[in-house]
Amino acid sequence: SDHYARLMGSIPGLCALEADRPECKDLTLRRYDGQHLAFMALEVAHESGGSDTFCFTMPSDSEMDRSRDWCDMVEPNLGPEVASQLKELMPVAQSCQDRGLWARYASCTMYSADDYYTRALRLAQAVAATRFNLKIAGAIGRTASQQALVAAFEEDFGEETGNAIDFICRKK
Repeated sequence: SDHYARLMGSIPGLCALEADRPECKDLTLRRYDGQHLAFMALEVAHESGGSDTFCFTMPSDSEMDRSRDWCDMVEPNLGPEVASQLKELMPVAQSCQDRGLWARYASCTMYSADDYYTRALRLAQAVAATRFNLKIAGAIGRTASQQALVAAFEEDFGEETGNAIDFICRKK
């Protein structure tokens, strides 16, 4: 692989679109995922712009992921410490979406589940301590300009790094 792309998401934003998800129950701005970007996946990315998905999985995993039958997918085997951290930093595990994301992205890394998530969670925790994260958390319920978010990102990671971030937004 050329590098990994870190996929992070806003749980308050997700819950604004899909309020019936288990991770949205009792969501408050006091909960960790109410104040921080949540970890979703590390994706193997190539300089060509392409990525690898569903590398070493069951043939049915792609369809099960698309149809959101995540709880019917194989659960990665995790040690208790990593599993505990994952509950906080990856709230979509409550709807079993972690299994779909594991099949889609992590299967291509060749890491064990513990190695993959240990690396990923360390990176997710690093993002939580950034001005970029604070800018997003401060905009919950309001609109944040992409320019302001990129500026916060560049404050954290250096000038001219704004092109390293992509925003994928959905409207209700």
